Amino acid sequence: ADGSFIYIPNAGFYGEDTFTYKAFDGEYYSEEVTVTLIIVKKPIWKLYFPIIVPGGI
Repeated sequence: ADGSFIYIPNAGFYGEDTFTYKAFDGEYYSEEVTVTLIIVKKPIWKLYFPIIVPGGI
């Protein structure tokens, strides 16, 4: 696994959504991280692409 994920909101859902996750390297778990997304009615841009977070996990 490369640590990436795909988020697809429920049809018709707009607003804030939050989820948490932990990374696992095969031996240890990371601390829990919370991700907050704001889902808008219309895309801000027309092309969707992965968002890379500097520093990674």
